[in-house]
This record gives sequence, structure tokens and C-alpha cells, in this order.
Amino acid sequence: MVFIHILPVLLSCLSVCERQNDNVTVTLPNGKVKGLFQKTAHKGTPYYSFRGIPYAEPPTGNLRFKPPIEKSKWNGILDATEEGSQCVQNINPVLGSEDCLFINVYTPSLKQENLSVLVYIHGGAFVGGNSSYQSFPPDLFLEENLIFVMFNYRLGVFGFISTEDLVVPGNNGLKDQVLALKWVQKNIHYFGGNPGAVTIFGESAGAASVSYHTLSPSSKGLFKAAIMDSGSSLCLWALNRRARRTAFTIGRSLFLNTFTSQSLIDGLTGVDYVTLQEVATVTSNLITSENPLAGIFFGPVIEPYHDSAFFYNKSEELLRTGQFNRVPVLMGINSNEAVAANEIPAVLRLFFAKYDINVALIAPEDLTNDTKKRKDAAKEIKSYFFKTAALTTANPQSFSQFISDDQFNRPVRQTALDMRKYVDVYFYQFSYEGHLGRKMEIIEPDAGEGVGHGEELGYLFTHPSIKDIPQNDTLMQKQVVQMWSNFAKYKTAYKGTPYYSFRGIPYAEPPIGNLRFKPPVEKSKWNGTLDATREGSQCVQNINPVLGSEDCLFINVYTPSLKQENLSVLVFIHGGAFINGNSSYEVQPPDLFLEENLVFVMFNYRLGVFGFISTEDLVVLALKWVQKNIHYFGGNPEAVTVFGQSAGAASVSYHTQSPSSKASKTAFTIGKNLFLNTSTSQSLWKTL
Repeated sequence: MVFIHILPVLLSCLSVCERQNDNVTVTLPNGKVKGLFQKTAHKGTPYYSFRGIPYAEPPTGNLRFKPPIEKSKWNGILDATEEGSQCVQNINPVLGSEDCLFINVYTPSLKQENLSVLVYIHGGAFVGGNSSYQSFPPDLFLEENLIFVMFNYRLGVFGFISTEDLVVPGNNGLKDQVLALKWVQKNIHYFGGNPGAVTIFGESAGAASVSYHTLSPSSKGLFKAAIMDSGSSLCLWALNRRARRTAFTIGRSLFLNTFTSQSLIDGLTGVDYVTLQEVATVTSNLITSENPLAGIFFGPVIEPYHDSAFFYNKSEELLRTGQFNRVPVLMGINSNEAVAANEIPAVLRLFFAKYDINVALIAPEDLTNDTKKRKDAAKEIKSYFFKTAALTTANPQSFSQFISDDQFNRPVRQTALDMRKYVDVYFYQFSYEGHLGRKMEIIEPDAGEGVGHGEELGYLFTHPSIKDIPQNDTLMQKQVVQMWSNFAKYKTAYKGTPYYSFRGIPYAEPPIGNLRFKPPVEKSKWNGTLDATREGSQCVQNINPVLGSEDCLFINVYTPSLKQENLSVLVFIHGGAFINGNSSYEVQPPDLFLEENLVFVMFNYRLGVFGFISTEDLVVLALKWVQKNIHYFGGNPEAVTVFGQSAGAASVSYHTQSPSSKASKTAFTIGKNLFLNTSTSQSLWKTL
């Protein structure tokens, strides 16, 4: 019987792959490809690499400014042991080639294992970057048993020129990406991957690209989850608002003095790519110099409506109304994005005096078209970040914080807030400063602390040449790679460890009526089956309008096992200055602790005017409930640790001193282990 199950797998592999020494051949619908058998640099995990596979016809000649065309079949065996050329870069001297639409696949197995797939879209402000192993070694993800895919897409003038009409609507670079994702859907199972388990992942302009794919009807069904590092479609730099002007300025620089889009594009099609890129670089620098905060010179545009448009509505509207591809999202920012900003701040410094004279220039480009409102908003922004100082004398920390908020924090957070109304969103802030962070030139030597733009990539794509990594960096590397990998596998930032949840179990009688200001009374027995699939109400909060209920004394238990395993128990007491807070999963998801094989318990306690008389009594009663009941959930009442944050930490601290906690073994076997986070009972705010 076992052989019957294994045989189809063996046959399926034999039909598509042949290995000879370090070479391996896979048969795809378009033809055969020859790759390499290799091992990861860290653990020596075996994997297969296939690099430089063309997914589109070369976008040269008459195809230069056209949407990509799927690659036709080839004869013989295509050599996929080396990477193809990178796309033309926006630098001088010119690097790259127009014939650059290649895809790279790295897989730990060629058997039909239905492995999860992570597709990475590189950043580079839509004008630079590539998908090379040198730039993004995927070894750490391969060691997590993921298939890793990267590809090139057209950049700068070749990928994002637009006449803002139907001659060249724009977004060809994004359309390249769509074709690459379609290639993955069509071919990845030949490499052992599951086309129904594809996660797209990008950083900076790559993250903005991912964001656009969640908005585009063209990308629907091509992925099941999305990861965005330090970028979204709402970022000012992620939308070109001057595309037509840029295109015609390039034309005039090449003596194409025309006013029609078709004549312009016909002329530009005949210019050799090196000359075209050189002129595009000069033009882009000229337009950027007008106001570096106003956005990019080449990049995504809002197309006029047509059948093959990538997108044609404003991102803000699509996100706000839920008109996007609804997949789980992992996204976030670094703690000080602008610390590692490279060229833009140097350009900005030249404009400090101009911003002082015309303060409206520092207001976000997408804020408003009303001149007065824009100027008023700009004054508020200047006052908030720079106080009364002129920008020419502002300290670097103020300016780096302004750039971070303006260009990254505000738009990325807004994207998360909009999307979380419709899909699961996991938001992070990367704040670890370590050896592996890819620090670039900072604004000033004293620009301030924090993790700059792109530094997390040093932990996700640690180059094999880096040796003697500090232990703390290794631990952080493991944590972030595992989080990204878990999301690709399970569509959550966690491991997908099974557990049981029991929420909304009453541990005390409702403290209402005559019991309002009385010590808590243990909950009496009930008949039938109590529904513990939903959380109970939170306690009354000290906010206006009033939220919560007096009937709120509920406890939540999360356990990885219901067997009598005597698991250790972690009881969390929430903070909130004793007037706010709750024990909801939404606020404190315990998944990471459950993955460590711990039982996790949280509970509500009365707050503010309703609870200040008896808060500690409530906590004691909840802990007694744990002592009495936790063994039914697989926990050990002799191995309970109490953990609190802020006001919760102060509560824990008080339990080390409280006779009511010490008097009963039921409540303070827990006294053996205490975690105090942020606060103790000596905190001034606790004893006022």
C-alpha cells in the first residue's frame, strides 16, 4: 500500500527531471531547462537552482514600449545554470540590457511535494535593482523548505514611460511582473511547488509593487498572500504624477520636437538603448530637482481605462472601499527609515532654503489641491517636526524623522489600517540594530539612532561571504526568517501550531447591582454546555464614548494539548493604567507562546471607578480559578508563571507582597515565577 502511494511521485519526477552529476534537467511546457544541484551556504541543505529562464519575449525593437509577450517554446535544452542580464539601470555609465526578462527558481525538491512558494520582487525605486543571487541569496528560505522565485522586470524609461493616453498607458514594468506571476502559476509545480500557495514579497519599490498587485484586477488569483517591507501604493514615491511631462522632456532632449504621443514613441523606439537611458537619467535628475518630495520620475501611473489596464483608479479609494484582492498581509516599516536614505536627503539639503520660503512644498503631494489648506497643513507639519527652526538650521534627527514619516510611516500605516477592515493584517516594526543591517550613507553622522531603509534585508538575505556573525544577530536572523517563512506557509506570522481556545469563561459572578463595589464572588455552577468560542465583553473603559460592560469577568485559556501533560502555564495580566485594557486575542495574540508548548491564560478585571476598590481581589480570584481548573486544559497548577506589562506588571509586583496571594497555595505556587515588564509597585503613578 505504501508503494502505491509513492510510485506516482517517483514517476512524476522521472517524467520531468533528470539528474546527471551536478546538473538536473526539468521539462516545462515551453521546453527543457538545465539547472544545478547545490547546497545552502549555512546548513548545507540540498537544493536545485534554475536561473535565467526567459518568461517573456525580449522587449526590444518594436516591443520596446509594449506590454510583455509570453515566451514562445524553444528547442533543445535551455541552459539555466547562469543568470540572465539585469534590466537597464538608471545610472551612468549605463548597465544592463533590454533583453532582461528572466526568472530564477530555487527549490529544495523536484518531487511533486506541493511546497509553498515565495516570490520576491526586488526594490530600487523602479529604476534600479535585479534578481541576482548576489543581491538576494535565498539560502535561509530554502532551509525553511520553501521554493524561492525572483525575476527581473523593466525599469525606468523602459518599464515605466507613459504618455498618459492609450498610445503608451504605462506600467509595463508592473505588467512584466504579472506575466512572471502567471509563469509561476503555469510552471511551479514542475519544480515541486504548489501554485495555490504562492506568497508575493517585496521591499521598498518591490513592496509598492506587491501593494499594487493587491489592487490590480490583472493580478487576481495569482497569489494567496502578500508581504510588504517598507512600501505601499500610498507612498508618495510610488506614483508618478508627471509621466507625460517626463516623456516629452526626454523627447525634446533627443530633438524629437513633437506634440503627439504616437510620434514621440515612434521616435524613442528608434533610439539606441544606451543613449535613451543616458538622456532619461539627466531628465529624471532635472525633474527631481524641482521638489524631491513630490514623488518619482519613472514608476507606476494611473492609466486611462482600457481592457488591459493594470489599474486605473486611485489607491486611496480602492483601499478605503475594499476593492482589492483580499489576501492575508504581512507588512511593516523600519524604526528610522531615513537614517539609511541615500541620495534623496543630499538632494533635499539643497532645497532647505526653498522649503523655508515656500513652506507648502513640504506638504504631501496627495494631500489637497486647495492652496490655502495645503499651506496651512504645511505650516503645521513644519511646526511639528522642526518647531520654529528654519529648515536650513534644522538638526538631522528632525529631518530624518520627517522623511521617515512623510515617505514611509504615514502611507504604510494607512495602508495597513485600510486593509485590516477586510483582511488579516500582521504589522511589524523592525527596530533591531545589529551587524547584519545594511547601513548605507546616512544623512549626517549624528542623524540619530534606529534601523534604516532596507536594513532588514541583511537578516533575510544574509550573504554566504559574511562570517563570524554575532550571536544576537543570528537569533534575530532566525526569528525574522521564520516569521516570513511561516507567513508564506500558513498565511499567518506564526507556525500554524494546532491549539485549543476557550474564551469567555466566567470566573466570577457578574459584579452588577448590589455586587458593583463588592469583592468578587466565585462563579457558581451552570447547567448545560457553556459556549466558550467567543470572548466575553471587556470591562468598562475610561474613554468617551463609554465602551465595555460591567458583566466582564471572563477568562480565556489557550492550550496546545488537552491531555494531562502537566504543561507549564503563563498567565498574562494586561496593562492600561488600571482604567483601560482587555484580554482579547486581537490585542494580545498568544500564538508565539503556544508554539513553545505553553498553556496561555488571560482574563479581564474591573477597571477605573468599578474596579479600583477590588482590582487585586479580582486578580487573586482569577489565579485561584487557574489553580483549580488548569489541569483540565493540560496545564500544571504547580508550574504557573504570572506575567504583566505596565499596570499588569504592577499587579504582579503587588502579588509578591499581598497576603491574599501568599495565604493560599492555590494562588501562589505562581509566586515562584514572576515577569515584570515596564513597571513595579514602586511606580509613582501606581501609588498616587
